[in-house]
Amino acid sequence: MSANEVGELTYAEYRQMTKTYHDHLRFTKTLDRNVSLNAIVNALRDKNTSFMELFNDDSEEKSTEDILNERRELFGEDQ
Repeated sequence: MSANEVGELTYAEYRQMTKTYHDHLRFTKTLDRNVSLNAIVNALRDKNTSFMELFNDDSEEKSTEDILNERRELFGEDQ
């Protein structure tokens, strides 16, 4: 997007664009943090304990409503 196109955005459009960008940053940084913490937990685990998976291998399909409810729980009702 060029500088002129950004200048022609309304306040609501600009606000939505920046909110979407910040949500994406929050998601990627949270994922990076969780991966790092999971690696630390697994590196420091006792010899006889099981490996802690970062992502569960859920073969069941989640409905759209379930996904939206999980996001509301994580990020609040405003999302």
